Amino acid sequence: MIALVAIGLLQTAVFTVPSMLVFSFLRPNLGLSEADLAAGVPIDPVPAAVGFLLFLGGFAMFTGLLVAIGAIMPNVREVGAAFGGVVMSMFIPFNAGPMIVTDPHGVAAQVFTFFPLTAPITALIRNAVGGLFWWETAIVLVVLFGFGALFLNLGVRLFRTGSISYDARLNLRKALARRSTA
Repeated sequence: MIALVAIGLLQTAVFTVPSMLVFSFLRPNLGLSEADLAAGVPIDPVPAAVGFLLFLGGFAMFTGLLVAIGAIMPNVREVGAAFGGVVMSMFIPFNAGPMIVTDPHGVAAQVFTFFPLTAPITALIRNAVGGLFWWETAIVLVVLFGFGALFLNLGVRLFRTGSISYDARLNLRKALARRSTA
């Protein structure tokens, strides 16, 4: 986990530092006054905290799901199709972004907000535009952290059973039945 955080910080630095350097050199040509930058960007702490919690919940859920998928599949080729489906479901809200931004309380936004695989990105978008009510936030956070714990628990159980037979795909029914009778 620490390594993932370190890699994330490194990626942030790799994109931020060059951007800041380029901006500092091009700033005189952009016609911005000193007052524009001195005022800074106002950050409301409540939506920022909600966004951070949504990010953590989405990260936990997708990590648990990918651990569970990895426990079932015997090799990388078979994992690719399942991983592709997970990634595609994660990006559906980006494709529906204009609908979500223009009507954050519409049917599409509501469905995507409460469906676990599309909930993190949709809720983050709605939170950014101020279209996420407090009760929706609470439900989404419970769903994300709940599914994260469920998927991670399932993945751990499957790894315990499936690590013995690493040359064949794990049978879910046998793995879960074996675990529940033990």
